[in-house]
Amino acid sequence: MATRGTTDDHRFVQVHSAGDLLEQFFVSAIVAVLGIRIYLAATGYPQIGGGDLHIAHMLWGGLLMLVALVLALTFLGRRVRSAVAVIGGLGFGTFIDELGKFITADNDYFYQPVWVILYLLFVGLFFAFTALSRRRHPTGAPALATALDLAQDGVLHGLRQQDRRAILRLLEDSGPDLPLAQALRRTVPEMRSTDECSPGIVDRVQARLSRWYEVLVGNRGFRGLLLLVWIGITVAALIELTDEIVRDPRFTATSPSLSVMDGLQGAAVLISTALAAIGLISLAHSRLVAFGWFRWAILVSLVLGQPFAFYENEIFATGGLLIDLVCLAVFDYALSLERARRQTTGQVGRDERPGFFTLAGGSLLRRRSGRRHGGKPGAPV
Repeated sequence: MATRGTTDDHRFVQVHSAGDLLEQFFVSAIVAVLGIRIYLAATGYPQIGGGDLHIAHMLWGGLLMLVALVLALTFLGRRVRSAVAVIGGLGFGTFIDELGKFITADNDYFYQPVWVILYLLFVGLFFAFTALSRRRHPTGAPALATALDLAQDGVLHGLRQQDRRAILRLLEDSGPDLPLAQALRRTVPEMRSTDECSPGIVDRVQARLSRWYEVLVGNRGFRGLLLLVWIGITVAALIELTDEIVRDPRFTATSPSLSVMDGLQGAAVLISTALAAIGLISLAHSRLVAFGWFRWAILVSLVLGQPFAFYENEIFATGGLLIDLVCLAVFDYALSLERARRQTTGQVGRDERPGFFTLAGGSLLRRRSGRRHGGKPGAPV
């Protein structure tokens, strides 16, 4: 029957923006852990409470996760999901930061091996979230359900152009025999866009940033600027690593002592630099692919480098963390603008989807675009 696809049991249908949401959760959790450590070290580890009372920040983490759950269970919309991801990530990071108290007999918050445990935990989350963010192309009822989910946010807040295109592609994949898909296909072109809504402060700021971005990337010196920025970041990371090695009491000029942490941090710097170099080379062909490489370089530094830097010296590593977070935000925003530009010019393919697989998606899209149009895979996009 024509409607049978709508009644099949599809237990797990992935949200279209799952990759972005998982990334927001992941980064927020890391920010919470490192931010708490910085704050406590800078303020002398104050006691919250009085007398015999001490309100552990694990409880605040639980409260934040409760707020995220209530939001997720109560309200609709893309903005709410983003808030849930950020608040939930902050709550999880605040909660898990006190891990040392719960794995030691004397409730030792400063138990040094906890950094290794936290590192392994976040690396595990990174790979798990990467797997969950893999591109899946739903068909039939799951494709229709995903399209309806995107359309729901369009009803509430207006439809972004990239979401409108995604809905139409999903409706094509849902099949021609679903009456609801046919009705939605007729409705989507009539739905209001975000451009028709009254712009708020955030919208005006985004519009201004978009104009600045276009001016910047159109400048002939843009590639040189990126090169200088990345050289500065790499030099700063090497200075930080050198300082940690030299300050080791076992260090001598003739026999420098390198700890396992120093070796792992140095490896993170080398990997991050190599990824950035690939990004600079890719910039001549595709900004989307190049920014994907830069973003991965930042993630390597954030996930592999910063935990070891904080293990050695929390205060000194703060600067590197802030630089990584700012760069990650900048490249994420640049990637969103590049995707929007591709949507506008009709260069987008089915494999484009936000999240942890931006790099792979951009490369695959270039190759398929080149084959589809009879051009070279390396053609600028």
